[in-house]
Amino acid sequence: MQTRELALNAANRLGLIGLWRHVHRGRIPILMFHGLVGETIDASCRPLRFRLSSTVFSEYIKTLAKQFQFISLSDAANMLAEKKHIEGHTMVLTFDDAYECNATVVWPILRQYGATATFFLPTGYIDTERLFWADRLDHAIRNLPCEPISVQIGERVYRLMSGDRTGETRLYWKLKKACLSLGWRGAGQVVDRIEKLIESRLADSLGSNPWARLMSWSDVQAMQDEGAEFGSHTVGHHLLGDLDEEELTVELEQSKKQIEIHTGHPCLSLAYPRGEYTLVSARAVRQAGYRYAVTTDDRVAHTEDPPMMLPRIGIPRRAMSSADLLARVTGLSQSLSRATSPFAAVGK
Repeated sequence: MQTRELALNAANRLGLIGLWRHVHRGRIPILMFHGLVGETIDASCRPLRFRLSSTVFSEYIKTLAKQFQFISLSDAANMLAEKKHIEGHTMVLTFDDAYECNATVVWPILRQYGATATFFLPTGYIDTERLFWADRLDHAIRNLPCEPISVQIGERVYRLMSGDRTGETRLYWKLKKACLSLGWRGAGQVVDRIEKLIESRLADSLGSNPWARLMSWSDVQAMQDEGAEFGSHTVGHHLLGDLDEEELTVELEQSKKQIEIHTGHPCLSLAYPRGEYTLVSARAVRQAGYRYAVTTDDRVAHTEDPPMMLPRIGIPRRAMSSADLLARVTGLSQSLSRATSPFAAVGK
């Protein structure tokens, strides 16, 4: 990692990253973020799943603003659909899951740099007491008792007990993976059982865990008045492949309708939950009236990408150097990884 950082910093100083960006200026990076964590939050309340701080995020936007013009996803989708040469260096910022910090922290930072963004809303969580099961699992693991408890996930029984930060983090990712194998509903039911066993719920401690709160429709309306764009992240954030045809239609159509009612504008875009999609789900998205949808395919978007399968570049939750950030958002990092992977496989 240190060698990589040195190489990228050298490449940036020599102007090679800028040259790569110039050569690929006809493509549009669509970046994917989620939530941030406050600078002053107590260590015991910090989520196990790492999040960028507001300071690091602000530095990212400052760096990117010097290199790119920020445009909305709708503008980018129209530019790509026209299949014409794209002038200049443009970029799209997108944010999934509607965390409250996107309204209270992210949006003010973007406004400071004259940036716009598209925010994807899981409408069944807005103005409700619902929280994401992954966040609830995070809180539960940080509040496990000293005495072990047993929880069955699928066919396996797990013994859970409190430990140090490193152990809790490993346990979180292990249990999250096991829960995902049960689907979104099954995962939520597992976390329900854990919360009952430990008698502690994230919903009862949002004052000390503000990173898990979700925005309100009032937040949405205020942000839209200042130029933000909104798309659907379905109603319940269920993986579309887990739904039958009727459920899929409800998730797509109801979320679209709710966003249009609360914003007064057409809802034209959707972000696939966890980026998972198939040709069937993409067709259903188009039939529901959406014009474009974004995935988590990790590369820069270009004119050959189908509008229902636009790729996005995920920004790691841990801080990166400016050179590393620029290499990632321009697609240079991904190209280097693809170029070296055959050699890495030979060496195994």
